Amino acid sequence: MLEVKGQAELRGPGWRGQETSLPEPGPPAVSLIGSAVVSVPAGLCDTCVHQQVVRTTRGSSFSLCRRSREDPAYPRYPRVPVERCPGYEQSDAASRNEEDPA
Repeated sequence: MLEVKGQAELRGPGWRGQETSLPEPGPPAVSLIGSAVVSVPAGLCDTCVHQQVVRTTRGSSFSLCRRSREDPAYPRYPRVPVERCPGYEQSDAASRNEEDPA
């Protein structure tokens, strides 16, 4: 095997030639279909007062849980769609939409 001088340092501390496995990623926050960007529903987060949608300069968007700032039990960026959450509080806008679907 050809090894560039200093290549071992590029692998990081503790690397001993074994590969490490990464955890399976969760579903993406957005999907690309053709040239259109389609948002994936975030479940309960979409109607929660604690959700903040964070958009990147590349056009991706992520659902940030503001409750995670005070309580470390809540993930900063939860896997979506969220189906159950003990800290869920329905936003006023969501409750108005349920009362008057127009």
